[in-house]
Amino acid sequence: MARHNWEVEFATQYLEPLLEGHSAAIDSLNQQMASDDRMGANPLLPVVFEATTEEAWQREIYLKCFVSIGEPWRFRARITLENVILSVDQSPDKEKLTLLSRVMSQHDNLRWIQLLPQLMELQQEMHRLLGRSIGRSEANTLTIAQYCHERWAKTNRREKERIERMIEVYFEVFNSLRGSMRDCTAFFYPVSRELLDTPLSFKSPLSSLLATSKGHGVCFRALTDFLVATQNGFMDEFAREKNVQVTAVTISNITQKDLICVEPEELLAIVVRSCSYSLRSGGETTRSFDLMQIDRHVKERLFAGRSYIDPRSVTSFPFRDDATTVKTLQMLQEKVPQEPISDDLQEELTRRCREQPNDLHTAISALDITIGFLLTIGGTQKLPLLRFMRDVLHLKWNLGAKVNAQVELRHIQSIWLHLTCLRAREQTLRRIEPFDTLPDRFREPIGDDMQQTLQTCAKTVPVGPLLKLITDFVVFQLSSIDDSAEQETDYSTYPLKYSLEQHADDRKLYDAMSALESFGDAFELLQVKHIIAVWKTFIATERR
Repeated sequence: MARHNWEVEFATQYLEPLLEGHSAAIDSLNQQMASDDRMGANPLLPVVFEATTEEAWQREIYLKCFVSIGEPWRFRARITLENVILSVDQSPDKEKLTLLSRVMSQHDNLRWIQLLPQLMELQQEMHRLLGRSIGRSEANTLTIAQYCHERWAKTNRREKERIERMIEVYFEVFNSLRGSMRDCTAFFYPVSRELLDTPLSFKSPLSSLLATSKGHGVCFRALTDFLVATQNGFMDEFAREKNVQVTAVTISNITQKDLICVEPEELLAIVVRSCSYSLRSGGETTRSFDLMQIDRHVKERLFAGRSYIDPRSVTSFPFRDDATTVKTLQMLQEKVPQEPISDDLQEELTRRCREQPNDLHTAISALDITIGFLLTIGGTQKLPLLRFMRDVLHLKWNLGAKVNAQVELRHIQSIWLHLTCLRAREQTLRRIEPFDTLPDRFREPIGDDMQQTLQTCAKTVPVGPLLKLITDFVVFQLSSIDDSAEQETDYSTYPLKYSLEQHADDRKLYDAMSALESFGDAFELLQVKHIIAVWKTFIATERR
C-alpha cells in the first residue's frame, strides 16, 4: 500500500507536469510535417503521422500506391531463400518438394554452373598456347604471372588481357567453391585437402590452369567434375520426378541452353511472386508461401530443356613429355627403321639451338607431331624430313641449311634424342628439373665429396657423350617406370655404372662407354637413383 501511494505521489508531482501538453504538441508537429511542401507529395505521410481521417486515406491512397512507396516495407520481415527452406521443412508436402529444397539450399553452387563454357574455353586456349610445348617440371616451376609476362611481354596486349580475364573467372569459381568441394565424392581423380585449402591466384603454378590427373592440374579437373556432378544430380532428380528423358552432351560441346543458369536474385523473384503478407492490427506481419507454385516455376525455369553432361569427356592437357615415349620410339623403329646422325650434324644442331633457343622447342614439337603421323601412315627411310614436314604436315621446320639438306626420315629418332638432351641441358641451366616424366626416386642427391670427385674427373674427360648416354638411358629405361605402381624390384638401387655400361653396349654408344671407363672408380658408389644428380654435376662442370 505504501508503494502504491508513493507511485501516485511521484506521478502527480513529477511526471504529469513533465508530460503535460506533449500530446497536443505531437499532433501539432505531425500536422506541420504533413503540410510541408517538401514531404506533402508523399501520400503515405498523412497516414504515418495520423494527420488525416480514414475517409481521406481511402480517397487519396489506393493499395497500388504501396508498390512505389518504400516506407511501409521497412517494417515488414524480409523474404529470404532460407524462409522457403524452413517452410518446406515444415510443410506436410515435404516429400514432394525435395528438389525445391535442394535448389534453395545449394543455390550458391548452382550459380557457377553457367560458367562452365568459359572454363572449357580457357582450357582450349591452354591447349592452343601450351599443348605439347611445355613440360611438367616447367609448368610446376613457372607461376601464372610469370608465364603471362613472358608470353606477352611486348606484343599482343589485347590477347593477354583477354586470357587474364578468363583466368580470373576460373579463380573466382574455384575459390568460391573450395569449401563445397571438400565434401564432394564425385571426383574422377583424387584431389588433396591441401590443394582445396589453398586459394588460386596469379602466384599459383602455371600447372594449376592445365587439366591433369595429378599435381596442381587436378584442381581444374576437380572443379569441372564438381560442377558437372552438381548439374547431373539435379537433372537426374528432375527426370525422375517428371518421368522425362534428358538428353546428354559432352562437356566440350556445351552451351548456355544446356546448363542450369540461375542467380540468387532470380530465385528470390520467383519466391516473391508466390509470397503473401498478412498484417494484423497491433501485431507483426506474417509470410506464407505457395510452395507448390514455387516448385513448379523453379522446375520450368531451371531444369526444363536442360541437358545431362557426360562426365568422362574432359580432355587431359597434353604435356610435351607425353608426346613421344619409349613405346612410340620403338614403334617408330618398326615403321621406319632408324639410323644415327653424324657427329657433324650433331654439332650443327647444338650450335643452331644455342644460338636460337626458340628453334629448339619448335623443332621438338614438330618432331613429336611427325613421329605421331609416321606411326600411322609410315614413310620412306630416305625421304627428306624437311619435305615431309612442309609438304605433308605443313609444319614449320628450319634448323639451318646443312641440317635441312642432310636429315631424312631415318634420322628422326636420333635428332629427337639429341634435341631432348639439349632441352634437358637448357632446363638444368634455368634451374628447372630436367626429364619431366622421370619418377622422383631417381632424383636423389649425392654428397659433396662425390660431387667434387666427379667434377675433378669431368675436367679431363669429355662429358658430352655421357650426357647423351644419360639422356638415352632415361628415355628408354627409366621414363616408362610408374612411380605410383608397385615394382617387383627397386631399379633405383642398381649400380649406376653397371646400368649405364649395359645400356651403352645395347645401344652401341661406344664413345659414351669409352668416356665412362675414363672415370675409373668414381662411379662405383653411385646408384641409379643418383642419375639426375650426376647429370647436374656434369652440366655445371661443362658450363665452367
